[in-house]
Amino acid sequence: MPKTVDVSLIHRSALQVFVARGYEAATTKEIAERAGVNEATLYRRFNTKAELIRTALAQELGDSPFGHIDGSDDVQNDIAMIVKAYIDTFEVFGVVVMVLLGEAARHPEIQGATSALLPNLQNAARIIAKHQATGKITPGNPMRKLVTLIAPLAMMGITPKPMQGMIGNIGQMDPVSIASEFLTGHLVR
Repeated sequence: MPKTVDVSLIHRSALQVFVARGYEAATTKEIAERAGVNEATLYRRFNTKAELIRTALAQELGDSPFGHIDGSDDVQNDIAMIVKAYIDTFEVFGVVVMVLLGEAARHPEIQGATSALLPNLQNAARIIAKHQATGKITPGNPMRKLVTLIAPLAMMGITPKPMQGMIGNIGQMDPVSIASEFLTGHLVR
């Protein structure tokens, strides 16, 4: 009976090696060893290392908390939920995304992997757009409003440890407070 392959373990292994080594130095041999599969298995499932990295990013980010947010009729709750999902996802995948953005600039074969970030952002922007359509959030580009909401969180996430004492750690942020601050400038009164 053939061995069952844990594809999510392959994805996680690929991202771990990618973060630790960068794209060029990451080897399919090391990824296969971490995943407990034969290197040939990787090539049967993913034609290239670039395809493996792109697929791993799309799948893992799609399964992240930020990939599973649903809107409601409560604007305050929805904005806080977006913030919480972003923080939870950033704590797991923030380093992966930062490495991806740096590596994609040098390796055209993985530039397409950055598109794995888009579905999650679009979903969150749709929630904002829904509240705009009901007159709860001020008009404007919903993706820009989302960036206005999460950009400070992203900056906090990449702030060097010595500076975190001055501005705080992303994991210690209160989503409800952040949502309230955002809505102060974007809520229709």
